[in-house]
Amino acid sequence: MKIQLRTVLMVGAILLGGYLIASKAFLINQNPVVEEKPRPNPVGRQEVLKIGDQTLKVEVRRTADEQALGLSYRESLGENEGMAFVYAEPQRVLYWMKGMNFPLDFIWVARGIVVEMTESVPAPSEENPVPKTVSPATEVDMVVEAPSGWIISSGIKVGDEVSF
Repeated sequence: MKIQLRTVLMVGAILLGGYLIASKAFLINQNPVVEEKPRPNPVGRQEVLKIGDQTLKVEVRRTADEQALGLSYRESLGENEGMAFVYAEPQRVLYWMKGMNFPLDFIWVARGIVVEMTESVPAPSEENPVPKTVSPATEVDMVVEAPSGWIISSGIKVGDEVSF
């Protein structure tokens, strides 16, 4: 009797474990966005960036690890704050809004000149959980992220000079 009970319990545990694994895999595959725990992303040292006749306090991200984190998991940006991603060589870039909690404006810069702008890119939401992606039409060596609406309120335009 002990062997049969032990066997029944063992088979039941195996079946239950298999069911739980299969059902969890099914649920994960039904959700196109895998949830991650927010990583710490404290505000770093800020520098003043001049775009046209406007200034923006930006954190500068130069390394691949810094750039990968970007503004993800932050709750907000100050009115005149942003982030600048600086690349050693001009290149095609693709940015996505993964882990973002607020919309952004993107300013695409090549050789110290604004070459393109993308306004009000939304953060993921319950209605639209898949992060948006944005990319300029040309190679750039700097990307500036600013609070949504900053491009319009600042009056910057394509052709403006950009410098630290």
